Amino acid sequence: MIMIKDQDYKELKRECLKTGTLFEDKEFPAVEESLFYSKSQPKPFQWKRPSEIVPNPEFIAEGASRFDIVQGMLGDCWLLSAVSSLCTNQSLFQKVCLVDQNFKVDYAGIFHFRFWQFGEWIDVVVDDRLPTYNGKLVFLHSENNNEFWSALMEKAYAKLCGSYESLKGGQTSEAMTDFTGGIVETFKLSKAPKDLFKIMQEGFARCSLMGCSIDAKPNEIESKLDNGLIKGHAYAITGVSKINAKTGSGQLDVSLVRIRNPYGNESEWTGAWSDKSAEWSLVTTEEKKQLGLDFSDDGEFWMSFDDFTKKFSKLEMCSLSPEITEPSTRSYEMSLIQHSWVKGSTAGGCRNFPDTFHTNPQFRVKLEEDDDDEEECTLVVCLMQKNFRRLKSKGDKNLTIGFSIYEIDDEFKQFEKLPKDFFLYHQTTARSYQFINSREICDRFKLPKGEYCIIPSTFKPNEVGEYLLRIFSLKKFNASEMDQQTGVIVTTKQQKTDEELEQEQAMKSKFETVYNDIAGKDELIDPFELQECLTSAFKTVLDSSKFSLGTCRSIVALRSNVGMLDFDEFFSVWMELKELLDIFKKYDKDDSENVNVVELQPALEEVGFRLSTRLVSAMVVRFGPKTIGIDDFIQCVIKLRHLNETFQKHSANGKESTFKLDEFINETML
Repeated sequence: MIMIKDQDYKELKRECLKTGTLFEDKEFPAVEESLFYSKSQPKPFQWKRPSEIVPNPEFIAEGASRFDIVQGMLGDCWLLSAVSSLCTNQSLFQKVCLVDQNFKVDYAGIFHFRFWQFGEWIDVVVDDRLPTYNGKLVFLHSENNNEFWSALMEKAYAKLCGSYESLKGGQTSEAMTDFTGGIVETFKLSKAPKDLFKIMQEGFARCSLMGCSIDAKPNEIESKLDNGLIKGHAYAITGVSKINAKTGSGQLDVSLVRIRNPYGNESEWTGAWSDKSAEWSLVTTEEKKQLGLDFSDDGEFWMSFDDFTKKFSKLEMCSLSPEITEPSTRSYEMSLIQHSWVKGSTAGGCRNFPDTFHTNPQFRVKLEEDDDDEEECTLVVCLMQKNFRRLKSKGDKNLTIGFSIYEIDDEFKQFEKLPKDFFLYHQTTARSYQFINSREICDRFKLPKGEYCIIPSTFKPNEVGEYLLRIFSLKKFNASEMDQQTGVIVTTKQQKTDEELEQEQAMKSKFETVYNDIAGKDELIDPFELQECLTSAFKTVLDSSKFSLGTCRSIVALRSNVGMLDFDEFFSVWMELKELLDIFKKYDKDDSENVNVVELQPALEEVGFRLSTRLVSAMVVRFGPKTIGIDDFIQCVIKLRHLNETFQKHSANGKESTFKLDEFINETML
């Protein structure tokens, strides 16, 4: 996982105070490369500390508010929208923006912020040198010129992502996730579920953050509509409420949504329920007070839920994980799983590739409790790929990702991992609404109680990446990886027939001559001589010129304590290798003397080893990644047999082990 260098805020600050110097961050220096990676800065920016910009800078002036922030010249309104939403929940805000910082007591030019990254909270340290032009901040800043928390938070986030330019263009959902560790659902409002307003109400009850936007073509971004709304702009939803309006025909329940434009100016909705619209005359003064109604030109406005779904294109809702939700607040149940797609092993691609789809990691989910007053279970599945914004400057792009969900019927519930045939003859129960090249894809489902298999995948096979799978539900559930356990397949060897014994004896006599010619006077074979012997023995069935010296050394080391083999040991090795060669050739269907790594697992099972997916992936990295030759295959099997013998002897002697066989092989062999 790519991550910024760990820096100890307290230690760095202590050193600055001790030496009487102001902190200068060498990990994110005040240079052009920290601003832009694809072009030169458009204007001659100067890096200045807040005290060089205003006489009396403050970190937070009179409390942090969504009305504080103003967008600068950087195209990161998606980030500002998330910051606006964050400000509506001060408990969350203070987890990200640590409020015990200031420009007066023990000031040392150093600040820090906390962001969630792929399952963990990290501390990001920055100095307070900020880009300016003509003495004014050029990027995100506060409406109050003396306040600097927002500009410093943006700088910390830019450092996390690699540069300020890396923040250009994005989705509010991304920043919401990094501010909260929550999962973000995206709803297309033209196809909104019938219970969307209820979902939004439940979200606010659980302190969810929300944002919305209007789709725009490239030439329409930031264009203002006649109704006051701006296309291609990220808005924050700051309230959801149902009010009672008194009309001439009686009482009327009205569903309202409160929205804020991050510009924080007079660009507001001008339709029904907008500031000073006639509809507010239908609402009592008390109800207006409860809503906190304010008709200032502050960028915040109300509109009916019906207008909201018609005028806006997309809603993003960030639901908080239990770890960050206040104890007094209702929260979701959550499961978090880290995994990866490994080329040739667990990167099987989507269902369009039936020969490899089953090799993707599989996850079992048991839903055992219905939602309140319903006969189905809510399941929110979120798939996130790692690190691509930070690699943006290197030209890396998001993979196209998605997931499929299958109900596991009774016949397959006992399987450790579902086989290829299952997916050939079963339809998906649910799936992500699309495969998309986004950092994260998230969907909500209503499913009957039962057992399900979730398979995250890239669209094409053999695309490599790390990912995080998160599953949320309103009720408790169980989630675990479906994977076979590493173990030895015990088979009973049939007694050899007289004919087989005669053939073996004849073969032994034949190779005794070859052995004696190579062994010499000491009648023993060292690794160099073994290489010559095996090359001669297999020349009629193996096109390769010879076995590697490394493999021969491994064979001798594992079979002899003196570093040399006698004839009986050599012949035993030869018979073992002949068996392995037969198995290898069975899977080498094109006679290329290589097997596809997808076939490595069944080939090893035929040898006698059942390996977990994670262990096979590690072996593919070690021996792959595309194909595995006979030499590596033999070396792999010999080591597996030796390690298993060692592990079993250790267990038989009654010694306690902190390792399982899978872990022992992984730690020792790879």
